[in-house]
Amino acid sequence: MIDELKAVLESQIDEGVVAVRQQEVLKPFFEDKEAQLWEAFKDAPTVDKEGLFDIKLQSNALKGMESYFQGAIDTGKLAQKQLEERSKN
Repeated sequence: MIDELKAVLESQIDEGVVAVRQQEVLKPFFEDKEAQLWEAFKDAPTVDKEGLFDIKLQSNALKGMESYFQGAIDTGKLAQKQLEERSKN
């Protein structure tokens, strides 16, 4: 059981490290796309419900992607701390 837990924690740490790298590579894309969406929102007529809805969907998808990477990073950090604490005992 302990070996299985250690393997899971190490896997989560590895996934966190990969997510950090991916987030660093994709950060310019996220920033650019967010700026584009904000400009599109500001320029969209208020009567264009479909256009505003499309902007909102894209924004939600972008935030979801960012959240996925952040979740993997946070899980990796927590796994690292848990592994360090287990190794002390």
